Amino acid sequence: VSSWDGFRENCIDDVFADRRRKLAGVIDVLTADSDVQSIVQFDPAIPQTSMIHGYLKAPLDDCKRALLAVEQNTGIRVLTRLSKINDEESSFCCRFEWSIGTSNVLIEDKYYILGWQEFSKALYEIVSGR
Repeated sequence: VSSWDGFRENCIDDVFADRRRKLAGVIDVLTADSDVQSIVQFDPAIPQTSMIHGYLKAPLDDCKRALLAVEQNTGIRVLTRLSKINDEESSFCCRFEWSIGTSNVLIEDKYYILGWQEFSKALYEIVSGR
């Protein structure tokens, strides 16, 4: 019996189950959206906990500009912390952690989805120079 099995049995299934299901449902919709999927990769693709990692294909400054535009236009804050990836061989430019906590589990899925859809549109406009 591994400690991971104990964690799943005692913590994930009890404490974090609703949060994990919430994140998994949103990720499922987002990965089916070709515009969103074109800019981000979630890891793991199917959340095992209420937290995942994500990797964005656009440069950090462009992502920050797009996130700010979405927040100003919709009031939705998609992400709060991005980090630059310093691996020149990677197809991704920045990374983030996304978690569902006790407060944001109450936010309706449609707002997460709208935020990411608007982020992908804003990022496309910035990167393409529109």
